[in-house]
Amino acid sequence: MTAAAPAELSELEQAIVARMTQPDYGRFEAQLRSSGYCARPVRLRGSVEVCDGHGGRRRVWSTDGEPDGLLRKACGNRREAICGPCSAVYRGDAWQLMAAGLKGGKGVPESVIGHPAVFATLTAPSFGVVHAHLLGSDGQPLRCRPRRGAPVCAHGNPLWCSKIHDPDRSVSRQAVVRAVL
Repeated sequence: MTAAAPAELSELEQAIVARMTQPDYGRFEAQLRSSGYCARPVRLRGSVEVCDGHGGRRRVWSTDGEPDGLLRKACGNRREAICGPCSAVYRGDAWQLMAAGLKGGKGVPESVIGHPAVFATLTAPSFGVVHAHLLGSDGQPLRCRPRRGAPVCAHGNPLWCSKIHDPDRSVSRQAVVRAVL
C-alpha cells in the first residue's frame, strides 16, 4: 500500500511557510511577542533621531533594519471581539486597579480596607432610541419601532423605524438595560 500524496497547501499556508523560512524569522517572532501577539497591530515605518545639543541630529534607530521594514505596536483595543490579546491585557490591568482600590497596594494605603466600597457604572446620555431586532410571540421578526404619523423629536430626529433589523447588527433593548444596570 502506498501513502496518499499530501494535499496542496493553501495560499495562506504557503505564505506562512515562506515567512518562517526567512533568515530574520527570529527577529520577526520577537517583534510579535513584544507586541503581545496583537491580532491587529499598528504597523509603523520611520526612524528615531536625537539632537546632539549643537544643532545636529543623528539617527538612533530606523525601521529599515526591522523585519518587513516596519515595527508592530499593539493596538490596545479593549474589546475582545476586535483583539483578544490586547483585551486580555486590559482585563488584567482593570483587575489590578480594582484590587488596589479595595485592599490597598500599588501606591494605595492598606487603610482603604476599612472604607466602604461602591462600584458605580455611569452611562452617558443617550443619543437616541436604540434599534432592535424584535421577535413576536410566534417567533417571527417584527418592525423595529413602528409609529403612526412618523413623529419626530424636538430636534427633528425620527421617533420611528419601520425596518426589520438583522439580529447580528442590532442591539436589543434588554441588552442595553442589562449593560446600564
